[in-house]
Amino acid sequence: MEYKTLDLYHRLGLIIHENMDIEWMKGSMYDPQDRYKVFPCLNMRFHEATRDAYIKRLHTILETYKGKNEWCIFKYPFSRKDVYLISIIQYREYCQFIYQQPDFISPQQYFGGDKYISLCDECISDLESLCDWVYAHM
Repeated sequence: MEYKTLDLYHRLGLIIHENMDIEWMKGSMYDPQDRYKVFPCLNMRFHEATRDAYIKRLHTILETYKGKNEWCIFKYPFSRKDVYLISIIQYREYCQFIYQQPDFISPQQYFGGDKYISLCDECISDLESLCDWVYAHM
């Protein structure tokens, strides 16, 4: 696979999918038509037999990446089927926060409009080098 020719919003998902046995994945990090529609993240579910090893491997790769933000893999708190997300630490904190709230709070409300846009832009600007890093360490 010549990953550099892939659209950036799909690239990380395809790199991971090519190198790991993934049960399910939403392969787009963001909507290219509206980059602020959803917060940039990659959603996936691993086969139970390989889940722990793959999560550990991705955690190590993401932990050593140096971008504008710190990237991580975490279990989505609302998931009933062990869906894991790759995103930045601030988004993981947001997910953990809303899980404990009685009412839904959007990422835009949680971060504030300007901060939300800034974080989305930083995530998207990290993607090229993040994909290079993940590809090189797979």
